[in-house]
Amino acid sequence: MTEQKAFVTLKEYTSVLADFYHIVRNNRRCYIMADSVSIYDEIEIEDMTFDPVLQIYHYPCPCGDRFEIGLADLRDGEDIGVCPSCSLMIRVIFDEVRFIWTQTGVCG
Repeated sequence: MTEQKAFVTLKEYTSVLADFYHIVRNNRRCYIMADSVSIYDEIEIEDMTFDPVLQIYHYPCPCGDRFEIGLADLRDGEDIGVCPSCSLMIRVIFDEVRFIWTQTGVCG
């Protein structure tokens, strides 16, 4: 019988989370492409929390999980955050030009 690893490395952990995030991100795109998008709330980006490891902003969802939107999605002009546990979505309010400048140090 082989001994199993009791701990995973940070690299393995972030890889698993990144894979999960990409699945959620693709599911979110399916929701957005639906004809009618029902937005639960509009949230200022300043009220959200940034996770530097996963490169996502998140905000508490009433279901107990959290709404998420990726940094790359925001840079692409997307503004819909989804909860991976329920069907609720939020619109993230942010100044796109100021946001890109803050994230990159380059305006425009």
